[in-house]
Amino acid sequence: MTILPDDETQFQAYQNQTIEDVNITFTSPYMVNATTPFSMVLEIPQLSIGDYTRTQINTGAAIAQGATMPFVGIYESGHSGAARLTVVDRLPL
Repeated sequence: MTILPDDETQFQAYQNQTIEDVNITFTSPYMVNATTPFSMVLEIPQLSIGDYTRTQINTGAAIAQGATMPFVGIYESGHSGAARLTVVDRLPL
């Protein structure tokens, strides 16, 4: 994932720390039915963040800015692993 924080102050507070209960939701514009979109939720009970590196791509007059920030999930016995993936791709039969 590529991110761009407002400033590095918040990042430095999280670097080399354990962060709890991170959920990343990917939602499709397409629907399983009229109201439920296809989706995928990545639940990470605990993770640690690695080094932050700024990125910048110059293409003509456009400049895309971002940052790479690696993270590592920490094993959590309640989830029986470092992460849990929940996918909504159809309705129950």
